[in-house]
Amino acid sequence: MHNQLNKTLFNKYGIAILGTLVILSFLFDSINFVIDVNSGLTFDNSVSYYFKGIVELSMIVLLLRRKDNYKILSAILLFITLPVLSYFTFVTLSEGDIDLSYLFQIFKESNKYIYVVIIYLTIRGLSLTDRSFITFEIIYLLSAGIVFFAILFDIDIFYTYGINRFGFKPPMAPQNDITFFWMIGAFYFFCKWLIERRNVALLKLIIILIASALLGTKAIILFLLCLFCFYVIYVYKPKVVGKKFIFPIGVIVLILFIYFSGSYEFYEEVFKNEGLLYVITSKRNVLFAERIPNIIEEWSLINYFIGGTFSKVPPITEMDLVDLYIFVGLFGCLIYGYILYKTVFLYKKRNIPGWFFVLQFLLIGSLAGHVFASGINAIYLALLCVFLQNNEDLFEKQLFNAKNVL
Repeated sequence: MHNQLNKTLFNKYGIAILGTLVILSFLFDSINFVIDVNSGLTFDNSVSYYFKGIVELSMIVLLLRRKDNYKILSAILLFITLPVLSYFTFVTLSEGDIDLSYLFQIFKESNKYIYVVIIYLTIRGLSLTDRSFITFEIIYLLSAGIVFFAILFDIDIFYTYGINRFGFKPPMAPQNDITFFWMIGAFYFFCKWLIERRNVALLKLIIILIASALLGTKAIILFLLCLFCFYVIYVYKPKVVGKKFIFPIGVIVLILFIYFSGSYEFYEEVFKNEGLLYVITSKRNVLFAERIPNIIEEWSLINYFIGGTFSKVPPITEMDLVDLYIFVGLFGCLIYGYILYKTVFLYKKRNIPGWFFVLQFLLIGSLAGHVFASGINAIYLALLCVFLQNNEDLFEKQLFNAKNVL
């Protein structure tokens, strides 16, 4: 009886606290954005960093009280230990001195990878309903409203890249983080519409899709194109005649957006000066060529298994898959994959939306940065994954039993 009462109180107050954390996360990230615009963001003045630190420590205390978390927590501890071990190995072999500030940077970076897992483990026991996601939806709709307001009045502080390139963002600092922010939001509202099939849900989805496209990054355009293909294949399910129309329409819309936004002229100029690979990777090919060989030269055999960054912690190439391997090696990548598979990506085989998002997570993370290790998006990603897991049966019903829809 006592345990049941504690569980009820945890669920009742936990949902309210979760909503408050979503609001505060957005608020502190917005404050960081203002600081970055006015004076430049550093470790010392990042209020969001200290807020997230307090939240994570509180959640870890709660998790340690539940024995069913020990296996995952042990894997997390091992993951965090690997880059520290590789650093000590390097210092020992080179007979150098231990730099405590650099050691702290290693811990700080590795923590970004597992922050979302800590949040997920804390909230997965909550009985989340549609009403539990209201705050989450408000944050995204508010962000879309800010983007529309910014583009309407041409407010330069919300430029994604600056005056020379199209793009508008909500009040968050790095555009790579915002790309992933919109990926999470667009897919949540898409899946919400997929379940409800109501006009209100469709309107919200359209608002978020437009706002995310206005960000102007190649990664978000690629994601939206993949989402469009997912819709055609799994939701619309058109006959051959329908396919001949809907794919050209999608391509035409994409071409028109690229042309009228000015992105075509920008990338054409970059292509002439730097080449195709530079355009596709947004300079990441140059970062790879400049930094990775120098790091590998310092490696011993053990580093291929446990990684090792001895002059610069990630992001190194701004490609998450590469940076993860350089940071924690083969063993670390396998451990990280295991942690994700047992937590945020714990989907049934027939959860098509869930596995689609996993593929997008890997695809965009391979081409861009701030996806695997995005502290800004941790709480949003955790909520999305819980939503995808809680609605697995509804997705299966809609995708495998429903008739074609627009």
